[in-house]
Amino acid sequence: MQKANETETNDNRSSKRDEELNRVLTEVFKVDTRYAIITALRMYGSLNIKTLSKLLQRTESTIFHHLTEIQQFTPKIIEIDQEKTSTNRGKFFQLTEITREHYRKFDSLEAFENEIPAIFEKWAGIPDEAIAQEMIAALKNLPELGQLAQRTRHSLSYHHCIENFILSNFEKVENAIKNDLIPVRKDFPFGGYTLLSIALNISSPKHSLRIAELITDFFAKLHHLKQEITSEMDEKGIKQEDRITEHYYFFGGVTNEFNFMKREN
Repeated sequence: MQKANETETNDNRSSKRDEELNRVLTEVFKVDTRYAIITALRMYGSLNIKTLSKLLQRTESTIFHHLTEIQQFTPKIIEIDQEKTSTNRGKFFQLTEITREHYRKFDSLEAFENEIPAIFEKWAGIPDEAIAQEMIAALKNLPELGQLAQRTRHSLSYHHCIENFILSNFEKVENAIKNDLIPVRKDFPFGGYTLLSIALNISSPKHSLRIAELITDFFAKLHHLKQEITSEMDEKGIKQEDRITEHYYFFGGVTNEFNFMKREN
């Protein structure tokens, strides 16, 4: 009985901590640059102001200003990476452990292999109209309803910065090769870019589910590959600064406009 009460108490504490963290993240994400900083730290782990400035295409003074603002929030969502700061030039920042744990839930393989497929399986056996009603109900019950489009806009803005960074690197490669320069790294001389897109015509939620299932399966395989490659690098003792980040993301949606009407009494 005592263990059950302790478990319940721990669950309550965890739930309260998650609520507080979501509240802070919602406030932080109201500003595009702050959102981009958090997302960059989520992706790259630990960065200094100079690298953040280059990556996000903002001035160093702007990055410093927003980092200072973010550090004022409680619970803390970023902190100084003491180890990296002591051994490198510049002050390095990273997400706090509770923030990293928050994002690990979203980045885990569990979502792609179990949680999302479970939703597909549930919806596979019900009519399209029932699926549509469940989608509306799910959206209506989200606490962040009214902020979803803005959050997505922030995310796309961040990824646009990444795209520019990738293309800038590729432009430097192009000019270097054109001027007959030799790459410093002989094992991985330069990076490139990938641009793939496709438009599909559909007419029911089940068509969307079939597409989503394929994408989910693909990302599950990418997660497995990520784990395999990371294990290989760990075994070879490859330092973090020598690891190259390949960035891929998927964004899709319906381009048609939908009309709405008042509910009948």
